[in-house]
Amino acid sequence: MGRKTKKSDNNDSDGGGEEGCELASQASNNSAHGEVGNQALSLSDIQKLLTGMEERIIGSLTAQITSNHAAIIRHDETIQAIETSMNDFQGRITVESKLVDIVQRTNN
Repeated sequence: MGRKTKKSDNNDSDGGGEEGCELASQASNNSAHGEVGNQALSLSDIQKLLTGMEERIIGSLTAQITSNHAAIIRHDETIQAIETSMNDFQGRITVESKLVDIVQRTNN
């Protein structure tokens, strides 16, 4: 989740995978050489670009879900530990209050 370099930003916006980079490279080469008749991307080229984008999005979301799941597990463990501590504390309070009652009865 670190900051991307300009190079990776350019690759990410081009489309998907190596084919997407290759298509984008071809498009930039055409414009760099001043060719007037830039060709439109074919349907299959667009599909390749979209497939690559989809794969990156799915990968990113999967990583985030995995991270969130791990955080939820850690929080559940923390809550269970707190509940255990509270139950132990409540048990000690109960014992102490019974001892106080016994001491008060014996003093009276």
